[in-house]
Amino acid sequence: MPDENPYRSPEDTTALQEVAEKTSPPSKVVLVVAVVNFLLGTLGLICSGVSIYVLVVSLTADASWVRAGPVEADSSDSIFWVIALFFIVVNCLLTGVFLLGGIGVLFRKKWGRTLTLLLAVFICSMGIVLIFLCILGMLMDEPIEILPLVLLGLGMQIYPVLVFSTLTREKYAAEFAKTRPEATEDDA
Repeated sequence: MPDENPYRSPEDTTALQEVAEKTSPPSKVVLVVAVVNFLLGTLGLICSGVSIYVLVVSLTADASWVRAGPVEADSSDSIFWVIALFFIVVNCLLTGVFLLGGIGVLFRKKWGRTLTLLLAVFICSMGIVLIFLCILGMLMDEPIEILPLVLLGLGMQIYPVLVFSTLTREKYAAEFAKTRPEATEDDA
């Protein structure tokens, strides 16, 4: 066995075998990623529910935007509802992805790790776009509050840093390896 490191501790090989066979519990850092996914998914569910409630109450309280004829193209009311519905659908989709990724990471599935990494890339890019739009607004002398939006954009970078620093490390990526324990003679 020339491939093996002669200086490696035997305890390391048994720990790696337990991780590969998934008999050991997931590490605490991987559990933190799963819990963060569940928390962000729960917050998304709450926001989606409140948004849908406000949309339904707004529709039933003031139905003046519904017209007997075709909706005019320059109607600001109809554009508002389309934009609101778009953001509700996007929020619901992101919430579902957060929860599904949390379940996958919790059960140490490869698809859960991949989904969480893709979600982190998406969140990172949205934070960068938000910061870029703030800088662009500042250069164009638009009257927007820059500081809260920049802080939100920077805050959006915390999740990708957590995910990338955890799930791309070899030690934690080994927990998601798709290996099965060897079949014994008793199983046959």
